[in-house]
Amino acid sequence: MKLHRQYRGRGFEVYSVSIDELREKWVQAVAQDSLDWVHVSDLRGFESPVVRTYAAESIPLTLLLDPQGRIVARNLRGAELAEKVATLIR
Repeated sequence: MKLHRQYRGRGFEVYSVSIDELREKWVQAVAQDSLDWVHVSDLRGFESPVVRTYAAESIPLTLLLDPQGRIVARNLRGAELAEKVATLIR
């Protein structure tokens, strides 16, 4: 992810929470796509508490959190996501 490479170490981190149920497929997808940030999963799919906590109705769900863990943006993609991150990282 371009944003991860651009802002890594400047207060921007990517934390992926997978809702996969099969560990092998999940690990393979991360490796195949060369995703070099933190990945976690409880392998409970849509039954994961994370789905309910963040009201995930579809995937991917993108959340931008401030340093206190508050959601400052939700479901941004592409240029809109890049612009928001740029305003948050100075």
